[in-house]
Amino acid sequence: MAANFFHSVVSTDHLSLTWPDGTQCFAEVSVDINRRVTAIVGDNGSGKSSFLKILAGELMPSSGSFRVPERRGYLPQHASVEGHSVLDLLGIRDIVEALERIESGGVDEHDFELVEGHWDIREHAETVLSDAGISEPKNLSRAAQSLSGGEAVKVALAGLQLRTPELYVLDEPTNNLDRAGREAVYEFLARSTVPVVVVSHDRELLSMADEIIEFFAGRVRSFPGNYSAYESVIAREQEKAVQAWTEARSQRKQAVRKRQEMETRLARDVRRGKKGPDPCLVDT
Repeated sequence: MAANFFHSVVSTDHLSLTWPDGTQCFAEVSVDINRRVTAIVGDNGSGKSSFLKILAGELMPSSGSFRVPERRGYLPQHASVEGHSVLDLLGIRDIVEALERIESGGVDEHDFELVEGHWDIREHAETVLSDAGISEPKNLSRAAQSLSGGEAVKVALAGLQLRTPELYVLDEPTNNLDRAGREAVYEFLARSTVPVVVVSHDRELLSMADEIIEFFAGRVRSFPGNYSAYESVIAREQEKAVQAWTEARSQRKQAVRKRQEMETRLARDVRRGKKGPDPCLVDT
């Protein structure tokens, strides 16, 4: 069921991004997002992922302004598991290591700042991993490569929850996942009470959206409803465009035909005028 928040969770004003070589990624994007699940669609290279990186704080725009919640949970498109542990996927290694140093007698002020509000982070991590159905939830040092694709996504999503974000920013979360992995993402979206902005080409995921934002031909437009509703609007617009084109073509043909008829009549009149009256029949 679609859910609206009383205020815009994300707001952008004339947001533009231009690469160092002068290539424009997107320009003048002004949107207000206040739905529970907002999906961003568009062709590859249209700027969707770069827009998400700006919302996540990973990239700065060239111009314009934007407003997002301070606490955001970001899942990039290509999250690597090689050489990482479950602790890394959860994104809490720095906190856990700071906690271990404090427990060993360390008094570094920075460690205390990191741990502030997270003294039970290990227990909390074990709980969310258990809830996600991950085996060996207490083994936070377990190699991430030992996880299946679906399990790795579940761990990464659990890590986002540990940060208690006010906004989830997900980039192609179901890419290259098996059915179990995709189901984990769908369940996460269905249960989330925190607003989500997600880039995806997954039709099943897009069916869960409350709003679609389209990046197309340098323009950005918002459509209420899920992907099916968006397709219906686009289909009607295309139908009207084809109808308008057909009518314009028909009118153009009629105009050409009328012009040809007029030119034919004028040509006949000219030929008649050149003959003139018979001189023998003219009174002098």
